[in-house]
Amino acid sequence: KMDKTDEAIWAYEYAIVIQDDFVPALYNIANAYLDANKIESALEYYKKCLELDKNDPMVFCSMGECYEELANYEKAYEMYHKSTVLLPQLADAWLGKGIMSDLLEKYTRAVQELLVAVDLEPEKGDYWRALANAYENKEQTEQALKAYERAIDLEPNDKEIIIDYLSFLAGQSMELVFEAVERNKELNNNNVTKMVLCYCHWMVGNQSESMIIFDEVLENDAILAKSLFLHFPEMSKASYFIDRLHELDESKDNEEF
Repeated sequence: KMDKTDEAIWAYEYAIVIQDDFVPALYNIANAYLDANKIESALEYYKKCLELDKNDPMVFCSMGECYEELANYEKAYEMYHKSTVLLPQLADAWLGKGIMSDLLEKYTRAVQELLVAVDLEPEKGDYWRALANAYENKEQTEQALKAYERAIDLEPNDKEIIIDYLSFLAGQSMELVFEAVERNKELNNNNVTKMVLCYCHWMVGNQSESMIIFDEVLENDAILAKSLFLHFPEMSKASYFIDRLHELDESKDNEEF
């Protein structure tokens, strides 16, 4: 809990040396390896847990997360499914199933599974965001909007929810983005919101306003500013933004020198 992952792993390993079938230590060392992004090591210990308890839904759910990180979505879905069979009330496993179905382009199934997840955990914004993503991919615009709005209401400062919500609106109409930001005061001073507004202003011809907003984002959060082209590839054709990012990189190189 103090984010001292290496020390945690050492302590769990010591516990396992003392008692090699101590499942809590095996499970927690696997979690620690997962937190450290050492996925293969995490899987190794989760499998040891299953050797001792073949029907642990939490282990299957965690293995699903591992396979998801490895981009093996079919295997991840299989693990999440086993988890929901053993423990139908485990919302995280339903969330995992839904996201995997969405990634596998099985959008109808994804929506059905994510509806179960939000029914079990209705106050989690990231669950509603996943459902909104699935609705959007299924081209059910009205349902997607409602799900995004619920996600924003629950977690108005979540960067991923904001970018997905406003990008969805931008795909419908730039004016919808301006209206949503004006209506929702909590979005106003958020750098993620400003990055989307930078894009929207540029696309409707307000280039001066777009450049001013981009410079604000660049000053406050350079890493976020660098993600502009990732979220909005069209902007990579505008020389102003490319030049500003080059200037930032050059200034950092000079500082290091």
